[in-house]
Amino acid sequence: MDVQPVRGLLEFLQQVPDPRGRQGQRHSFVAMLATVICATLSGYGGFRATMQWLDAQGLEFWHLLGGTRRPPTRSTFQDLFAELDPDVLFDVLSQFIRQFDVELPTGNVEIWDGKVLRGTRQRHAETEKLLIRFDWALGRVLSSFKLA
Repeated sequence: MDVQPVRGLLEFLQQVPDPRGRQGQRHSFVAMLATVICATLSGYGGFRATMQWLDAQGLEFWHLLGGTRRPPTRSTFQDLFAELDPDVLFDVLSQFIRQFDVELPTGNVEIWDGKVLRGTRQRHAETEKLLIRFDWALGRVLSSFKLA
C-alpha cells in the first residue's frame, strides 16, 4: 500500500491565482481564503460573521494562517471574493478533499436559500421574504417563492 502524506489546506490554496492587482496585495491572499473557509466550516456564513469569527480567534490565529499586521476589513474580503473565480477555488478545494479518499457528491445538487429583501419594510407591514431554489450544476436560479 502506497501511503502519501496529507497536504495541508494552506498548501492547496497557494494554487489559486490571486486576482488582485499589485496595489491590492497588502494582505495575504492565502490567509484570506483560509479565513473564509475556516469560518464557513465553523458555521459562520457571510463576511460580517467571518469577521466576528476571526475576531474571536484572536490575532495569533490570523498570523498562523499567514497574515501579517491586523486582519483585513470586511470590505476587503468582499472585494477579493467579488474578483475570485469560484470554479478555480472549487477545483482546488475538491483536490484537497480527494486526498482523504472521500467521495464528493455528483449529479444534480440543489441549494435552497431564504432571503429577506432590503428596503421592503413599510410602516405597518413585514419585510418581504423569499425562498430561492438554485441549481449548482447549471449555476442558475430554478425558482423563487414569496413567503407569507
